Amino acid sequence: MKLSLRNRIAFYYLAAAGFLVALIFVTVYGVVHKTVYNHLNGDLSAEASEVLHSVVILDKQFIFANPNEWKEREHGQIEVNPTFVQVMDSLGNVIKKTPNLQNTDLTLHQKKTTKAYFNSELSGSPIRQLQMIISNQNGEVLGYLLVAMPLQESALVLQNLKIVLLVAFPLVLLILFFVTRSIAGKSIAPIDEVISTANQIHREQLDQRIPLPSHKDELHRLASTINDLLDRIQNALQLEKRFTSDASHELRTPVAALKGTLEVMARKPRSTDYYQEKAAYCLNEVNRMSRLIDQMLLLTRYDGSTNGLSFTDVPLIQQIELVLDRLHRDIAENEMHVTISGKKDALVRVDPSMLEILLSNIISNAVKYSDQGSSIKIEISNSNYTVSCLIQDHGIGMSQDEIGKVFDRFYRADDSRSNQTSGVGLGLSIVKRLADLQDIDINVESIPDEGTRFVMTFPGNPEVVH
Repeated sequence: MKLSLRNRIAFYYLAAAGFLVALIFVTVYGVVHKTVYNHLNGDLSAEASEVLHSVVILDKQFIFANPNEWKEREHGQIEVNPTFVQVMDSLGNVIKKTPNLQNTDLTLHQKKTTKAYFNSELSGSPIRQLQMIISNQNGEVLGYLLVAMPLQESALVLQNLKIVLLVAFPLVLLILFFVTRSIAGKSIAPIDEVISTANQIHREQLDQRIPLPSHKDELHRLASTINDLLDRIQNALQLEKRFTSDASHELRTPVAALKGTLEVMARKPRSTDYYQEKAAYCLNEVNRMSRLIDQMLLLTRYDGSTNGLSFTDVPLIQQIELVLDRLHRDIAENEMHVTISGKKDALVRVDPSMLEILLSNIISNAVKYSDQGSSIKIEISNSNYTVSCLIQDHGIGMSQDEIGKVFDRFYRADDSRSNQTSGVGLGLSIVKRLADLQDIDINVESIPDEGTRFVMTFPGNPEVVH
């Protein structure tokens, strides 16, 4: 049978509580039982002591020195609190007994060689009996003293207690079950809210969050964890939507251009030069789409989290030279001059592969948007345990309005000045994202027709800054 969480909690609590209640009830009954019998045994022992003090033994003969002891009220009555006393010789013959025994005798157990308490019967009624050996100074057994009291009242008390405990036990368990079930229901109420909220969440409505319980317990942590999970899912879906939207927007133009060109080429035979020209055009559009997809995938990869980053101390000049080597052909074709100055031994703590991409995008932009024959200045400096890198070109520059949008996706500066350069407007978006992931601060200054300055400030690390 499948139980609900509420009922399982109540059942487990009930099992533990039932065991404890049973243990308490058994302990109570045991204590009362022992107390009752200890009280009876004490009364029997006191009565036996009085009788022994009134018995004198001469030449193995019993002489009862205090006959009034045998005439006391409890030895004569039978109905109310009677006490039965019987003296027997070593052979088991009755020498003397109290009047209330009448024609009956107390049971002698000759195998009991020490003082013994035990339950017995007298005329069909239960009694508590004490049996003692009467001996002389030499230890010779001369007889037995038997003292008994009725057990009806004590047995009735114990029986009533047992009935009360047996009846109370299931009632207590039943009450505990409903009380525990009610408490468990209130305790897990936030789970019902989790279920209710989760049922309302779907792909188009991911802004719903689970209300946090007032108490910062396990349920509070559960709700917080689920809310964090929903945040990550929402961010992932937003990234997916953004990627899909950006891709569909940016790929629509080159795909349409390719389709139109190929349709024109297929209408009728053309000259070889025409086919070569259009094939080159189509290849250029394919290359453009390839670059676009690569950059969008790269940006999406680092848009969600910092997982997979590996920070290490690397020489900044080394990463710059790697980028310049890769751009050597473009720099040479544009007859440009690149100068590097400053603290060439400065180390920065970064992810080397990400820093290389970051520098590549900035320097390639400087090459792309600079006039032929101009220069690019790269300067490394350090102060207050930070390292700064300046990259300055002498190109087309940007207005203040354009500077504010330069890190936006798919934004490109004034087409009238940049239409001769290839690009999709994602390079600086990637730069910004990679810089944020590495805590690198980027500042941009630019003047139209004069050039642009990028200043990167790397986080401080006094152990690696020279």
